[in-house]
Amino acid sequence: MVSGFRAGTDLVRSPQLTAVGFTGSVGGGRALFDLCAARPSPIPFYGELGSVNPAVVLPAAARDRPADLARVLADSVLTRGGQVCTKAGLLFVPEGAGGDAVVEALSARVAETAWPVLLNSSIRAAYVSGTAERAALPGVRVLTRHRPDEGDPADPVPPVLLTTGAATLREDPGSVLTEECFGPCALVVRYRDTEDLTAALTTLAPSLVCALHADDSDADTARALLPLLAAGAGRVVWNDATCGLRVGWATQHGGGYPASTDSATTSVGAAAIGRWLRPVAYQGVPAAFLPEELRTCDGNDGAGGHTVPYRLDGVLLPGPERRNR
Repeated sequence: MVSGFRAGTDLVRSPQLTAVGFTGSVGGGRALFDLCAARPSPIPFYGELGSVNPAVVLPAAARDRPADLARVLADSVLTRGGQVCTKAGLLFVPEGAGGDAVVEALSARVAETAWPVLLNSSIRAAYVSGTAERAALPGVRVLTRHRPDEGDPADPVPPVLLTTGAATLREDPGSVLTEECFGPCALVVRYRDTEDLTAALTTLAPSLVCALHADDSDADTARALLPLLAAGAGRVVWNDATCGLRVGWATQHGGGYPASTDSATTSVGAAAIGRWLRPVAYQGVPAAFLPEELRTCDGNDGAGGHTVPYRLDGVLLPGPERRNR
């Protein structure tokens, strides 16, 4: 475990390192990313930095199941005190009675939630100042109680739910409202129609994950929105919370910058090992000189072949263990 900015910079400058993985703030991660690129021999930097992780509620879903949506959205925002990289920071909810019911039920859940203690004093200070800054912006309204004081570093903090209209994001696409606020805070964005929603979504930076909440009657809108959501997010969730991540073969925990500094990789799941491997091709090298895993078998498996699965002209051929099964 490495603690402290100086220790981190010294570590990534070490000539013994050939790659770096990082989870943290955009500012700290970008500084380390630049250091890796500025080394005499640059090395890969796999950073997981800031992500707002939008959750989109479509009209029929809002109308048919507001209480269920409020529960799922609350889980997306409040799990572990909102201190997870998959926290949903922007909640897009339609205007109208159905959306009003979702927001009312969600506000009640947030207001009833116990105040969490944040991980350290600097995270707490950033949360207090960040929520206060957002609450003071024109067009933003506070839906739950808010305490913009410094307090003691060990004091718990109030979950904060804010709201604004989709036009606010469109009119100021670089606003702090579209940046991550680490902790139990979320912004409810009310939209009029699909055009209004789409215009607001296009202002967002890429995210690690996004969620789409839809019912059968929302099918056409959902079908149109999915490519837009997938273009920026590493993972698209259907009718479920953004938080929580199961480790498996299909896990994808990455996205475009600033969610990730390398959108072709994942920091969680079976494919994550690929970040720490460097491919080497052996061309025309006799079998006796190859690494043991690449040499042909001695025939004890009954069919010859290689000790690991391999491809011949693009066709995957099994190694002996798989063949014997």
